[in-house]
Amino acid sequence: MQPRVNIITVHYNSEEDIDECLGFLLNSTYTHFQWWIVDNASTPHSIQALKDLFEKAGVSWVGIPKKDLDKSAEIPDLTKVILIENDCNEGFAAGNNVALRHLLKKQTDSLVWLLNPDVALEPEVMEDLVRLQQGKEKQLLGNVIYYYHQRDTVMYCGGFRVKRWQHGVVDIKDLENFKRADAIAGASLFTHLNTFEEVGLLPEHYFLYWEETDFCYHAKKKGYQFQVNTHSKIYDKVGSAANTSFTREYLYLLNGMRFYRKYFPLRTPLIFLSTLAKFLKAFLTGQHTKRKAIYFGQIDFLKECFGRDIAIKERIKKHA
Repeated sequence: MQPRVNIITVHYNSEEDIDECLGFLLNSTYTHFQWWIVDNASTPHSIQALKDLFEKAGVSWVGIPKKDLDKSAEIPDLTKVILIENDCNEGFAAGNNVALRHLLKKQTDSLVWLLNPDVALEPEVMEDLVRLQQGKEKQLLGNVIYYYHQRDTVMYCGGFRVKRWQHGVVDIKDLENFKRADAIAGASLFTHLNTFEEVGLLPEHYFLYWEETDFCYHAKKKGYQFQVNTHSKIYDKVGSAANTSFTREYLYLLNGMRFYRKYFPLRTPLIFLSTLAKFLKAFLTGQHTKRKAIYFGQIDFLKECFGRDIAIKERIKKHA
């Protein structure tokens, strides 16, 4: 019997992406899947648009408020889409974890595919991922990902490598360098459900960016191997979840520093100095928003180092 694939996608006011992605999934050569869409407190209009497009597509679906998820009846195998409605937005990792916690209680032998909504898929992608994952209990599987609007250009060949002496990552573009990967790209991460039992759930304090890096790096330290599907392609639209430059730059810098402090504590002062170079470059080139984002990312990281609480969502709301 084919193993079930639980596709988990976090949604935030991106119903057009969900609509397009649904079409690709329904056209997949692999059909034994359920799509768990976790809505992170989108607008009422966006949530209703999701429900309307499911009806229009003629798929079997069910909508469940998060608070009722564990009390709900067993979801039939024929149900293709499960829409979980969060009452607040606690970030990308927390959204994924809502579905993962439920699945860990209800299932034992299935596969999980963390998939961003803003992607296009070739029909064979899921079938290839299942084939490459079978028999590999301690494996995280990525995919070759191309740019959606530049379809001959590779964005990631599965994942990326963390820089060791300055803040940031290096995208891996070819198979030759994939063996150096520290993480699978979060746009498409495929593995067994029991991986999240052994390694743990996604770290929620990152809110957005670097959470998959932390999860994968932790898994690698526990003996997990990385693999990449190059037989079929995914195309990524890039960056729909964070709709402003401030949000991207602020969270990327802050969360990167958190990662380095956790895994490379002795190098953290040097890594922090490299962010000062980023700030100076933004200042000299007149990138006001980026400069502001880097500054507040640095300030909030230092506050955390000295044991002070920071309010990420309030910071973004004020400056984005």
